[in-house]
Amino acid sequence: MKKFRLMIVTPTGKKFDDEVEQISLMGECGSLSVLADHIPFVTNIKAGKFRIYSENEVTHWQTADGLLSVTDENVRIITSSFFENESGED
Repeated sequence: MKKFRLMIVTPTGKKFDDEVEQISLMGECGSLSVLADHIPFVTNIKAGKFRIYSENEVTHWQTADGLLSVTDENVRIITSSFFENESGED
């Protein structure tokens, strides 16, 4: 599957910066997923579960409210909190 650059930034610095295949999270209007070559857009995100899909692996994270920006070059998320949910539970 084609990859894209995902960057996640909090007030304490960059929390994630790598190539991924897909992300799934809660947007302002409900759940959404982003794949490579997605049409550019900007939206608010809601606090909650966040999944990163990369090379046959899914990692589970938690995020606070924030902003999602999808461009032709990369995907950026600005949020006040982002951490791995090692239990994988939603």
